[in-house]
Amino acid sequence: MLELVDRTPALCVSGVNYGENIGGGLSVSGTLGAAMHAVSLGIPGLAVSLQVDMDDWHANDERDWAAAMHFTRQLAAKILAEGLPDPVSVINLNIPSDASEITEMRRTHQSRLSHYLHVHPGERDLATPVRLRHALNLAEEQVEADSDVRAIMFDRVVSVTPLSWSMTADTTWRP
Repeated sequence: MLELVDRTPALCVSGVNYGENIGGGLSVSGTLGAAMHAVSLGIPGLAVSLQVDMDDWHANDERDWAAAMHFTRQLAAKILAEGLPDPVSVINLNIPSDASEITEMRRTHQSRLSHYLHVHPGERDLATPVRLRHALNLAEEQVEADSDVRAIMFDRVVSVTPLSWSMTADTTWRP
């Protein structure tokens, strides 16, 4: 960014990512990581992801990006006009694969669940690359109400999760 702009941007939009970034998967999201890095430079972030069905993760086929573009523009305009309230530094926006411009938008919280699990590849030559397979890890009764996982995977609504840059827990715990 230092080489591309001569002023500090008002907003970093990271994405649109090919595949959702929700629940326990946030810690490995490059899309969210880029938005969080922008925050470290004093720039608020908007991380945007469009859900892709698990069978299509590696397909790289054509997608309808219209709903993702619509909701990205809508939230970017709101952030630019109003800013983000403290302690929010990033908005994590996830759009279901079947969303349209009239799909409900819901404020959510990050689920503690990982909605996909890696499938153990079995014994293999560790010098040979492997693409890990995934399996759904969803039991509806275990998914928290108002979570990003519930919004995307069950309710099929747009998930808007306010996140804080600091990962410090608010606790009285001491070593």
